[in-house]
Amino acid sequence: MRERLISYIDYLFKDAPEDAGDIQSEIKLNTLDKYDDLVASGKSEEEAFNAAAAGIGDVGALLNEIKMKKADPREQKSTVMRSLLLALSVAMYILSPIPVIILESVNENVGICLMFTLVAVATGLIIYRSTAYKRYEMKSDSQTEHMKAKKAGETPSSPLQSAILSLLWTLTVIVYLLVSFVFNSWGISWVIFIIASAIHNIINASFYLWTYSDKSKKQN
Repeated sequence: MRERLISYIDYLFKDAPEDAGDIQSEIKLNTLDKYDDLVASGKSEEEAFNAAAAGIGDVGALLNEIKMKKADPREQKSTVMRSLLLALSVAMYILSPIPVIILESVNENVGICLMFTLVAVATGLIIYRSTAYKRYEMKSDSQTEHMKAKKAGETPSSPLQSAILSLLWTLTVIVYLLVSFVFNSWGISWVIFIIASAIHNIINASFYLWTYSDKSKKQN
């Protein structure tokens, strides 16, 4: 049963960075000591195993913390900026009807112009967010295997994927405006952008799996 516990801990650390070896050894030692103490106290081997394994805690969160500490500061900054740009873009889409509502009794045309200006700026930020991140990936000194595949032309970020994503966000804006104007549903139509963001991630994941599935087949 001790061997089973060791194998379980090794499995938890299978994707751990190289410098996590000391932490793995410490957790393994403490867990085995706990297992021995439980068995010595009269617990069955199965009960001792379950209790010792449960006491390990969330290894995934620990490994993520280690990886974040090792991450390139430029990558961390890029991730934060991408998140901020996306949040700002979505906020501008949601707030775009406000000028129309406020200026309806004064000058509706000005309100409409301001609304489309906000929509245009938000769309521009999304496009800039995408292209700027791609430039950062190409210039990164610490290329991951995914980025190496990108330089070799084996990346899921293909022209087809880029075209689909561009079409997705263009249609999203069109559908948002149509639904909002036709049904006068400005208070709820912003949900369209949340749905579009989910579809965006699904498309990225699908291309990633498709590309690396083909790559694995070729290697086999």
